[in-house]
Amino acid sequence: MSDIAREDLMPMSPQRAITTASPLLLGGVAATSVFNPAIAVVHGSVICAVILLLHVRHLRIEAPETFAMLYVAFAATSIVWAIQPQWTWYTVRCLLEVLIIFLATRTIITNQRRISVVAWGYVSGCLVAIVLLIYQNPTMPLVVGFSTARYGIDGINVNNLAYALVTGLVVIILLWTTHSSARWARLVLAAAAVAIVFGILQTGCRGALVGVVLVAAWLPIHRFVLRRGISILCIGICLTALVISTGLATSWLRAVDAASVRSTGDLSYRLILWPLARQTFIDHWLLGIGAGGFTTLPPLRLGAHNIVLEVGTGLGIIGLAIFAAVVATTLITGTRGASGRTLILGSLLACWAPMWLSAHWELEPALWLTMAVFSTLRIRRPSMTTANECGDREATPLCPSELPDGRAVVRTTVPHPRTPQKMPDADRCHARSATGKQ
Repeated sequence: MSDIAREDLMPMSPQRAITTASPLLLGGVAATSVFNPAIAVVHGSVICAVILLLHVRHLRIEAPETFAMLYVAFAATSIVWAIQPQWTWYTVRCLLEVLIIFLATRTIITNQRRISVVAWGYVSGCLVAIVLLIYQNPTMPLVVGFSTARYGIDGINVNNLAYALVTGLVVIILLWTTHSSARWARLVLAAAAVAIVFGILQTGCRGALVGVVLVAAWLPIHRFVLRRGISILCIGICLTALVISTGLATSWLRAVDAASVRSTGDLSYRLILWPLARQTFIDHWLLGIGAGGFTTLPPLRLGAHNIVLEVGTGLGIIGLAIFAAVVATTLITGTRGASGRTLILGSLLACWAPMWLSAHWELEPALWLTMAVFSTLRIRRPSMTTANECGDREATPLCPSELPDGRAVVRTTVPHPRTPQKMPDADRCHARSATGKQ
């Protein structure tokens, strides 16, 4: 027997087995983050820590990693001036756990196949959540409709469940553009999307429903805005955040709440929380009162339910700027040049806008894991059919080649985000092509 054959028959070492199975393990963490975030953040962070140790030589500290670690470090430092150091330490521990998941995800995902593995894991987690939702609520009507009744899963905040599910819709869009020629995949994804919308309706979460509407609206709109779409969305989200955080939209939001099915008069305590958080931010504008400190303040002792006010009250304007840098370098600047960016990233921003502005979801593993997954969009190499469906004009044209019958085929390429490539001069390519034809 040859030496190569003997090596093939040798048992795989545990280290090599874990290294090989890392994308699958990460997919499992992604699935668990939907239907059991407590297990995902504790045990998932341990799994991701092991994965990071085994792939430490592949870990590259780029802008997203730098700002994410700086954000967690600043939150840890805030224990020094925190009004409730014990609660701030709890918040910092959660941030450390989701940071490990974030770093492991960006380290492991180096090709399109691994993106698909983790994305399919997340979608499967959404389907498990729907099954648990039906199983644990036998009286829940199995019809698509919105009512005042709210159904959830034991041990999980019903709003956080809804936010994780609506994020699953954007993951489905990502997989849809990847599997452009696989009919079976699109059938499965379509069925999963219907199931997820059903689950969101049963939770009765208005923020998640707004996210569904915004994603559905973005699907046709993105074709008309193309490259400017992401900039338009970012400006719109920032302006909306400014209006809500400063209290300028209070009257309008109260009217919206009065017109909704589950009207509470104060947008489920948010119109009470936001003025308190705004005053706390003003009083401690530079450094805040310690990460997560607003949750400990009377009378409600709840999170600010607004990412600007939550981070601002805890870490001040400095922490808010660092968090903004994490989002910007991870999703905005880090995905430039990706094929289908306007559709996929725009859907994600539209989906998350209601959550950032009205939810307390910034510590959830599903948020940080999916943010890391979408930060690797430039690795994707979808087919020309997918690019046409997305209305994508961001792919870089290279020199055309000719088929035997004389038809020209324009090839596209998407550079790897961690190995920047110098694109050839298009004019010289066409000049060479024209010379060859003569």
